[in-house]
Amino acid sequence: RIILAQALARQGQFDQALSMLKVERQGKAQNPRLSLEAIKIRKEFEGAETVLPELITLADANRENPEVLTYLTDLMIQTNRLDEALLTAQTILRILPEEAKVQLMLGRLQRKNGQLDQAIAHLSDAIAFEPGLVEAYIELGKTYQDRRNLEEAIKVFKKGAEADPNDHRPYYYAGLALKECKDYASAEAMLQQAKRNAPNDPDIIRQLGVITAMNLINHLRKSS
Repeated sequence: RIILAQALARQGQFDQALSMLKVERQGKAQNPRLSLEAIKIRKEFEGAETVLPELITLADANRENPEVLTYLTDLMIQTNRLDEALLTAQTILRILPEEAKVQLMLGRLQRKNGQLDQAIAHLSDAIAFEPGLVEAYIELGKTYQDRRNLEEAIKVFKKGAEADPNDHRPYYYAGLALKECKDYASAEAMLQQAKRNAPNDPDIIRQLGVITAMNLINHLRKSS
């Protein structure tokens, strides 16, 4: 029933999805997974701020449940409660020290707080624990960009592309970093690959148009 409820929610049928979970919960002891799924569905049409108090109550009753705590941390980040999010993420880390997504979350938080060295350490651990976690490569690359180490950022984005060649994001961010380095030809090649993977993405289309125009201008200058 959880899978069916998730499918209904993805189709925008939120009331039906919640009704299905309510039926599943009837006559049963409190099931954190069902309660969490109901909160996730409600969040999509009521907003993070509305469901956050209920999620905090659920987390308080399930202090050792990493799934509940991870989602709580995510919503705290979304609602800009960064200090509380960091404390919750550190709690999860004590429960699951080798969980890549927890390391990713901590790295993301520390990057937001400007703690770039700590962010790099956690994001590198996330990649070590789960080499296919593309989000960790992207966040690590952005962290190196924040440090103005564009060469290292480009290397990390390219490794992210190797981890999942079908994901458009590493190519996109590599293209932006190469643009910053004024390597417009390589930037265009990366953005072309990003567009092949996500042909309708408006950000990719816009950036590719800019880079293509810049390359054309440079070519005309060299020819004149």
